[in-house]
Amino acid sequence: MLALKELLSSVNPDAVFFQETMVDKFRAKESFLKLFPSWSCVVVDSVGNSGGFLSGWNPCVGQFEAYQSFLSIFLEGRVSTLPDSVTLQNCYGP
Repeated sequence: MLALKELLSSVNPDAVFFQETMVDKFRAKESFLKLFPSWSCVVVDSVGNSGGFLSGWNPCVGQFEAYQSFLSIFLEGRVSTLPDSVTLQNCYGP
């Protein structure tokens, strides 16, 4: 996880989308927020040691409503530097 934090710190993203977290949603969220405590995230559970995904974003950049299903996470909202609303999707497809 430390390598992930170093990578993300070096590129300074506004949002990240992970697939194959391979852990339950509570553990994935806890691990992510330990690295990025000021960020928001939404997680879909893995099934055993397979699947699972996480969408995370920096709330300083924009505010989003999250909608999730078994195979996707949609983030809808506004980015502070854009005039229109945006929709971001993290879709899992085995």
